[in-house]
Amino acid sequence: LDLPRSASPERMTKLTRRVAPGLNVVDSNTLVDALTGVAYTNTGVTVLARLNTAVTVSNTTTETTVFTYADDGSHLETNRLLRLTVMGTITDSALDTATTVALRLKYGGTTMATKTVTTDDGANTIGSSQGFRLVFDLLAVDSSSSQISYLSGTVPKLTVVTEAIALRGTATEDSSAAQDLILTFDWNNAAAAASITLDAAVLEWL
Repeated sequence: LDLPRSASPERMTKLTRRVAPGLNVVDSNTLVDALTGVAYTNTGVTVLARLNTAVTVSNTTTETTVFTYADDGSHLETNRLLRLTVMGTITDSALDTATTVALRLKYGGTTMATKTVTTDDGANTIGSSQGFRLVFDLLAVDSSSSQISYLSGTVPKLTVVTEAIALRGTATEDSSAAQDLILTFDWNNAAAAASITLDAAVLEWL
């Protein structure tokens, strides 16, 4: 086990196991860099919210909120992260006018990411119950007034099985104040044969 040269004998006796390249456990709450001796707080992962009841949006052009987390300003601190994982299905089983559905993630008054899925182009439809899985990471960057986000995952796409996405967003919201984290679905065309369902969502604090 590699030990930092600057580590005190007391600290050295507390280094018990390697958890990642260059990081060792000091105690249940602290990690230490094996080269520099710099200690980091091990904050762990906390599940803040879950959605296990399916929500379906269909036959409407009204942007519909399907998940909301009202953060009280105590979670997205400097260099902390909120991670929202969502899973569901999209259906469009009848040829119609060009039809799309937009999935939007918002923090406070800022739309951090928008992914628009075409479900019908007049010649093809995506069919029934095509799955999507997205992970939205929202990070505080060095202050409570600077955030960046990354949306990644897969969504259905016409004529192919899935499309991989990676979208980056920025915001300057005050994360020390109460802010809502919101997911919405928004169809451009009200079609009875087109629907999107959020099957599950999990919000974690890292």
